[in-house]
Amino acid sequence: MNPQCQTAMKDAISKVLETMFFATALFEDADEPKIGENLPYKYESRIDVRGAQEVMTLFCLSSDRFARMITADFLGVAEDELSLQEIADAMKELANMVAGELASRMTEAEWRLNIPAFEEMKGAARQYPGKSMAAIRLLDDDGPLALALCRWSDAGK
Repeated sequence: MNPQCQTAMKDAISKVLETMFFATALFEDADEPKIGENLPYKYESRIDVRGAQEVMTLFCLSSDRFARMITADFLGVAEDELSLQEIADAMKELANMVAGELASRMTEAEWRLNIPAFEEMKGAARQYPGKSMAAIRLLDDDGPLALALCRWSDAGK
């Protein structure tokens, strides 16, 4: 795991949560989850960011509680009034903004963000597949909120 990437991820997540979603979260330095580890998250948003030499994929895994909290804060509505589509849109926007902020902190001169994706995690998808990543867990006094994962690969692959 790259400590420089983890620091950049924390900074990017903090900035986006505080300025766009009016939220703060505690970070737990996290080792990469174990292969097959059950993850207590309900939603996943992800985005590919392409540079000349590398591709970065950012995954934002979220509990229902965290997704509802940030969506309600972002839209200025009550959490119990949210539709799944509103949650999906907010989670995709979170991935997009964090990836953009993260890319601006990395060494590559030019990055292009793809369109973010969203899915509700079910069954086996809630088990960590074992990809080598940098990981940051977000939590509060009531437990896990989210897990941000970042994977790097060569652009030619």
